[in-house]
Amino acid sequence: MTAMCDVAFLLLAFFILTAKPKQWLPVDVKLPVVKGDISEGGANVAVIIIAQDRVMFEIGDVNVRRRALSGMNADDHLGLSAEEVEKFEKISTIGVPAGGLKNYIDNYYNSDLFYSQPGIDITPANDELGQWIFQGKKASNAVYGYDEWILIEADKRTPYPVIERIFNILQDQQILKFGLQYYGRTIKE
Repeated sequence: MTAMCDVAFLLLAFFILTAKPKQWLPVDVKLPVVKGDISEGGANVAVIIIAQDRVMFEIGDVNVRRRALSGMNADDHLGLSAEEVEKFEKISTIGVPAGGLKNYIDNYYNSDLFYSQPGIDITPANDELGQWIFQGKKASNAVYGYDEWILIEADKRTPYPVIERIFNILQDQQILKFGLQYYGRTIKE
C-alpha cells in the first residue's frame, strides 16, 4: 500500500509540474472536439487564429516577435519607438490593423481593447496578414536559420471563403505545409 501511495504522489507531482496554464485569446474560438495543444510544435510557432469573422496572428517566440515588428515598423512606417517595441515583446496575439498597432501597444493592459480587436485585414487589396507572415518568416530565419511553424486554429463556424483566403495567403508566401492539431499530435499537411 505504501508503494502505491508513493507512485500516486509521484504521478500527481509530475502532472502538476508539467501542466501549462491556459493562454487567453481575444476571441472565443469554438474548436471542433478534436483539439490538441498548439505549443507542441516548439517555441518557434506562429498561429493564425480565425474566429467570429476576425483573423489574428500569434507569434510564439519573443525574439522572432521583436524582429517581425521591427520589419513591419520599417516597411509600413508605423513610427513605433524602441519603448513600444519592447512592450510589444509581451504581446503574443496581434488582432489589429497595422495603423492601430501603436494605440493597441500603448493600451495593451486595457481588457476592453484586448477583447474588441477588429482583426487583421486579409483582403487582396490590403493583405496585412501576408505582411505579418512574411516578416515572421524573415525574422525566424534571421534568429534560428529556419522558417517558423505555421498552425491554423479556426472556429468551427468559420465560412469556407475565409479559410480559402487564408490558404491563398499562405500559398502566396510559398508556405505549402502547415500544421494542424489532432489529439495533441502535430500533423504536417
